Amino acid sequence: MRTALPIIAVVSVSAVLRVAASRSFEAPWIAPDEMIYGLLGRSLWETGQSSLLGQPAPFYGGYPLLVGLPLHLLGVATAVATIQVGQAILMSLAAAAVWAWARPLAGNAWALAAAALTACLPALAYSGLLMSEAAFLPAATLALWLTARTITQPSQGRQAALLGALGLATAARLQGVILVPILVTAVLLAAWFARDRRVFTRLSLTWATLGVLVASWIAFRLVADGGVSGVLGAYSGTLGSGYDARDVAHFVFYHVGDVFLLVLGIPLVALGVLAYGAARGRESNAGVRTLAAVSLAAALWLPLQVGVFASRYVGHLAERDLIVVAPPLFVCLGVWLARGVPRPQPATSIIAFAIAVPAVLLPVRTLVTPFAAPDAFMILPMQHLLEATSARFVEVSWTLFAVLLVVIAVAIPRRAAALVPAMIGIGLIAASALASSEITRLARIDNDRFFGTAGRTWVNDVATEQVTYLYDGSAYWNAAWKTAFWNDRIRRIVRLPGPSVGSLPATIVEPGFDGALVTEQGVKLEGRRILASTAFAFVGEPVAEIAQKDLDQAGLRLWRTPGPPRLSTWITGLKPNGDIVQPIRVVVYSCGPGRLELTLLGKQGTPVLLSVDGTRAALVALASGDVWNGAVPTPKNADGKRVCSFEIRSAGLVGSTKIAFVRAR
Repeated sequence: MRTALPIIAVVSVSAVLRVAASRSFEAPWIAPDEMIYGLLGRSLWETGQSSLLGQPAPFYGGYPLLVGLPLHLLGVATAVATIQVGQAILMSLAAAAVWAWARPLAGNAWALAAAALTACLPALAYSGLLMSEAAFLPAATLALWLTARTITQPSQGRQAALLGALGLATAARLQGVILVPILVTAVLLAAWFARDRRVFTRLSLTWATLGVLVASWIAFRLVADGGVSGVLGAYSGTLGSGYDARDVAHFVFYHVGDVFLLVLGIPLVALGVLAYGAARGRESNAGVRTLAAVSLAAALWLPLQVGVFASRYVGHLAERDLIVVAPPLFVCLGVWLARGVPRPQPATSIIAFAIAVPAVLLPVRTLVTPFAAPDAFMILPMQHLLEATSARFVEVSWTLFAVLLVVIAVAIPRRAAALVPAMIGIGLIAASALASSEITRLARIDNDRFFGTAGRTWVNDVATEQVTYLYDGSAYWNAAWKTAFWNDRIRRIVRLPGPSVGSLPATIVEPGFDGALVTEQGVKLEGRRILASTAFAFVGEPVAEIAQKDLDQAGLRLWRTPGPPRLSTWITGLKPNGDIVQPIRVVVYSCGPGRLELTLLGKQGTPVLLSVDGTRAALVALASGDVWNGAVPTPKNADGKRVCSFEIRSAGLVGSTKIAFVRAR
């Protein structure tokens, strides 16, 4: 127990610091991932069904069950805080697995150093968010350790434990299926390193069980989904065509370079030296041979898998999908340091050069973007440097830094070996602090934009019945996800015809002449509470409204309708601040006698053309600074059984403070 006290301290300090950092996170932030996990998990615990806002949902692994339970039992704010505490402990436990792996091979001190580096990874900031990385990192680290342990001594008990760990990792995140080819490759490498073919056959129980499990899973998904397309659940689409070979090659190369960035290079050199010794047949320690085999297999398969996926679905570095490669590399570093930093030449220099090439050739000018922030925390220092300097300066700085790391690995004196984990740790800690700060900043910006001065649960605070959210195709689709997450009164989302934005699980509806919203199947939308942009007005009364900032809509309004929701008017093209910079269209449903009342502000001295149903109604001469108050009546044939369409058009900028349709009494 006394021996374990230092690692208990590392895990505890890591968890406490991560919880403290997450206190400032306005989680959820990463859309739609966090919202999907939370909403799906809540649905699973409440109804036992896999659904998202009333729509059937594909299989997303077991992580939604983990976060769904507190969301089901507790209020959203309390549940999020509880999840953050639990996940901080869970992710920090990856350090304990690294310590247990490294201790027999490197001794307690260096094992502790490897564990501490794992705890310093910026990726542990995901513990403050509802992201499956929080469960996958410790589960996959455990599986990789047990892979090495089982290859070394393949008893039936260890094989059973390995199979359990593989299942746990895959349940945490479906990406865990990559651990199977990693296992196969690691066994083949270990057999080569040991010059013993029996390494493979000794795992016969594992191979047989995996075969049965894979066949059973495929059969289950075939029955559940009616085809092979559902084998990977929500990620089955990634198995299809549509990949560009050139893009795939580029992104695989980029992610090989990103592994260097993720661990700051030197652990890769340590792996290379250990693998070189094992490949030459000079490694007598079976544990080190299997460590090298497992680490090398992970370092080969993960950039390949993530690079292929990112080439089509991400478009930038998907570093968060790579993070499980780091713990075994830190174990390699600990073993290498414990052995006195062996560097056989010229092999070490060749290895270091090969490792440096993908890193130095990383196109940071294109890969370092604000869009990559949620997926690649290690690029954040370069992002900040880019904002302060120039792309060229960042490129040169990164190249020099990568070369410096390789030079340190090759040339640092043995007596200064302790500086290596210290330097890496400082770099990771700095990146971690920056990641936490950036999450806090960006999540608060989102909250300010989406909710303004209102509380995040503003819909729940006033609604007494289930609410339908009408999404009109706003570019800020993440606002709809976040509003639905915080307000469980919102039970479904419907959207108007047009391109789908943000993968919202929405039923398509279209308004009829009377404004009634009808599905593609011809069924009228039910319910008496509807939430929509302030561009819409419904027959009924507004219950609550919030102003939003810096979006393409002015705000959201919750309506109480006397029956199934019916649109009264719909305004398109109007800027949130009331400016008219393109033709404004006002559609009036059940259009009868009435008028469109306007207050227009001259800003550039251009005339304003007003029309109704395509017919010119008026031309308003509006000098700069002028204010015009007026109205456009409905056509004479407006009998309440048709739609009227008003248009406001000007060649220049025009302001408005009132655009409202008034029905005749």
